[in-house]
Amino acid sequence: MNKQYYVAMPDGTPVGPLNREMILQLLRAKQLCPVQLVFTEGMTEWQPINVVFSDVPGLGVFNSREWGPIVAWTICMSSKYATFSGRASRSEYWWFSLANVLVFLLIGVVFFLIYALTEEENVLSAMVVMLGIYWLAALVPGWAVTSRRLHDIGKSGWWQLLAYIPIVSYVGSFIMLLFAVTCSDGPNSYGMGPERPTK
Repeated sequence: MNKQYYVAMPDGTPVGPLNREMILQLLRAKQLCPVQLVFTEGMTEWQPINVVFSDVPGLGVFNSREWGPIVAWTICMSSKYATFSGRASRSEYWWFSLANVLVFLLIGVVFFLIYALTEEENVLSAMVVMLGIYWLAALVPGWAVTSRRLHDIGKSGWWQLLAYIPIVSYVGSFIMLLFAVTCSDGPNSYGMGPERPTK
């Protein structure tokens, strides 16, 4: 008899039951990501697809607790681009933030090198335009991951607006920093947690 699995979607809702072949087909069709969580009878907690199906070549073993800047940036900028529901771990939030800083630095360094070699004034204007384009592209995922991070500690995503109110922005930014480093303490009204969605 084929095992039946439930797959956690980015917003934390489970989909299933699905058998192994169906999950592998969805992976090949890029409708699922190898780091999405699955659950089946006999498991004690949700685990990433590529850990459960570690015998499948090309999936690679990835622990959902081991985020890195490339993984966080890729997931936040693609499959979770505008996902405001669900929860985000501290590591997902901070790795994504670091990745954004690195992208800004990379753009700046590349354009300054070009400017140093060519001494064209237009290069600096192009740099400002490129930084603006990237900032606009990363704006929605930044708001989304911040909302999910706030959800993880039981707060509404609207709290992030404190950082945009002119008079209280310094205090609001400090409050947001405190929220971003706060540990989550298990299930809350936004779900079980970033690593264990509700079944």
